[in-house]
Amino acid sequence: MKKLILISGALILILNFLSFLIIGAYGIQPFILSEICIMISCGFIYYVSLSTLDDALKIFLVLSLILLATIKFIISLFFHLPLKNNYSLLSILIIIFIELLAIFGFKYFSRHS
Repeated sequence: MKKLILISGALILILNFLSFLIIGAYGIQPFILSEICIMISCGFIYYVSLSTLDDALKIFLVLSLILLATIKFIISLFFHLPLKNNYSLLSILIIIFIELLAIFGFKYFSRHS
């Protein structure tokens, strides 16, 4: 399963790159931010799959991370410079903080970790 996570993450990155090449209105800043969001989300999911959490917590956390990764990807498509008053970047950073808090919170409260 761990190799499947890495392979699917790489395929999503390649698919995102191909959509960047094909779609002309897809800017460089949203592309870079979406690639970073995909890599961070795949890293979090891979970390959760390696951890020693309870199975129910692991399944719930993986499904919620996939949902949050989709939300981050959609928000990253609306990213534009300048960084001042950039609500899309702020919301992505808040979601990443919530993901980290959930991962370490579940790891702290799990009886197997």
